[in-house]
Order: sequence, then C-alpha cells, then structure tokens
Amino acid sequence: EVADYVLSKRYVKLVSTNLPFGVNGYTKYGRKRFHPSLKLTKRYYPHVHNMDGFYVARFKKYANGVKKQEPEEEDDDEEEEEEEEQEISVSYTAAEVAAVAAVSSNKSLQ
Repeated sequence: EVADYVLSKRYVKLVSTNLPFGVNGYTKYGRKRFHPSLKLTKRYYPHVHNMDGFYVARFKKYANGVKKQEPEEEDDDEEEEEEEEQEISVSYTAAEVAAVAAVSSNKSLQ
C-alpha cells in the first residue's frame, strides 16, 4: 500500500529492480486493487529466500511536487523528455511496511 500511495501522490513511476530473484509485488490482494506497475517491485520472504523479509521498489522521479487530484494520464513521455530524471531506490523491511500501514490506517479512522 505504501508504494501504491506514493504512485498516486507524487510524480514518480516504478521501474524494474533488475534483481534476479524474489517474488513480484502484488497488483491485487483480496478485494484491494493496486497500480499495475507494482508487479515491478520485489518481495523477499524469510521462509522462502532464507534471509530477512524485504520489500524493494525502485522509483523514477519525473517532476517535482505533489500531484493534484486530477486523474493521471498514462502518456508521460513528453514530460519525461522535458524534466530531469532522478532514480530513487527504496527498500523496506516487512516490519517497516507494516508500521507505515498501521499509521496510515489509524489516520484514516480519525
């Protein structure tokens, strides 16, 4: 939910992590539907990959600021050519993702 929130609120897009293993991120979970580009993220489970649990998402920033409430258009090619691009790699442990999700759900209840 964190990466989906960032995609909806900031001028960023997800790019491939280029990691050779891991499980692709969810585009749907139960009744929830997430942005289709979340399949580019990777999940690492302790019981499957014999390591700490991680979630890896690699964002590319294509403009500064916060998105307005207008619906997002799929054709970002013109903006990408005009704006300077920055790549941002982010990885979260499963505990960090759970903590952010818990805080987000508590704020929405208030």
